[in-house]
Amino acid sequence: MVWGIKWQISAKGKSGLIYTCNIQEKLYSDTPMIIDASARPFVLNALSNSDDPFNPILSSELVLTLDITDYTSALPDLTTRDDKKYLVSFYEGSNIVFQGYLLSDAVTLNFSTGRKILTLSCTDCIGMLQSIPYLLNYSSVTPTPEQGAVLVDINTTETLLEVLFNCLDKLELPYYLNIGCNIYATDMDETKDAFQQILYYKRNWQNSDLTWMDCRTIIETIAKSFGAQFFHAKGEYWIANQ
Repeated sequence: MVWGIKWQISAKGKSGLIYTCNIQEKLYSDTPMIIDASARPFVLNALSNSDDPFNPILSSELVLTLDITDYTSALPDLTTRDDKKYLVSFYEGSNIVFQGYLLSDAVTLNFSTGRKILTLSCTDCIGMLQSIPYLLNYSSVTPTPEQGAVLVDINTTETLLEVLFNCLDKLELPYYLNIGCNIYATDMDETKDAFQQILYYKRNWQNSDLTWMDCRTIIETIAKSFGAQFFHAKGEYWIANQ
């Protein structure tokens, strides 16, 4: 998928570094538009669904606070049903800090006679994986394909690395995956990544009713089995031992 920078927000930090956020729209190819930053324009939050410090999944969000009082051009289409229409990249100087999608259902705009402040939220996409099944194809041993369904051989194997890539590819965004797990079984080659050497049957990712687990649950299961945590940092995904 191709995105182009449509909006740009910049602010100078106390350290003197320039922080820049680019909001890119799918298939956009025109000149970027500048939106003014408000007070505390960029807030990066870590999100966890429990108080467990060893939670295998740690999501994050970027909150943008923009001053649109004097802005007269187009704003992002916040009524879109395309969750992947706007790709957001946030930089500290020239170093990327965050990458994800703009959430169209997490928006606030104050109604007052003063400055008009628009607040937008962006996700690192880890939460989106919870609504994406690992496969959409038939998952029974002898299915009858209907409406273009493709037969899936649930008795074939994949490496854990392939499973992780299959999950992250469904987000349809550019990404890099870092692996920092050093747990090996006997007779495994410790000069190679463990995730490349462990094979799993596809049927392991099925529920009892033969539907497929969601991608977030699969990544959480893999991370938990290694005593690791899956998270997003500096524009990249990581799975590392805690």
